[in-house]
Amino acid sequence: MREYYSTYSKELVFILDEDGDNYSSFDKAIEYIDKNTHNTSRDFKHDFIDGGNGFFIIDGITIKISCTNWDGTELRIEKDLLSESDLFKVRKLALEIYNFIHNNSSPQD
Repeated sequence: MREYYSTYSKELVFILDEDGDNYSSFDKAIEYIDKNTHNTSRDFKHDFIDGGNGFFIIDGITIKISCTNWDGTELRIEKDLLSESDLFKVRKLALEIYNFIHNNSSPQD
């Protein structure tokens, strides 16, 4: 998993899968999120032509998710609003989702 700070959007970006045509990565990420983030606000949209996007909220942290032909599947957060502890939680979650997408683990039940 790669991560970088986008100076354009002012967001910390976690790349879960760089293959923009691999929409199954977006589906697997949503599956993991659904099974592991109970009682959270969320909204996801899936488009078989353009990919998908949405957001979910965990512990008061809004995390955006998207899948496009150009960028692949990504998580994005506004880093400037978060503590180091919050960043650690998001990095851990991003790595768990990355591992699930790439068959390195299974979703928690």
